[in-house]
Amino acid sequence: MSKKGQWTKIYRPAAKYKPNTAYQWAINNYRGKNYSYGINTNIWSKNPTYCSKIVWQAYWYSSATAQVGGMKQPLVVSPYDLPTYFNSRPAHVGTWSA
Repeated sequence: MSKKGQWTKIYRPAAKYKPNTAYQWAINNYRGKNYSYGINTNIWSKNPTYCSKIVWQAYWYSSATAQVGGMKQPLVVSPYDLPTYFNSRPAHVGTWSA
């Protein structure tokens, strides 16, 4: 649960990154699975995993990134750096605060 004074930035990747397909990829590959939580430098594996890695994987695998302009391949997917991993930077559409 968010505490008062905390905030979350909301970004919207370009349509060419297929956000609806990314959402479906994440649901199909993570919902109901029993993966462990852990941060490592293997961004391709599903286990262990962490939230920003799931987002990165969803966009990477669903958008055929080579055809849409690409994405960077970090060793560790930092949540605050997610927008910088897209070659076409996502639009900042809002900030939610508690």
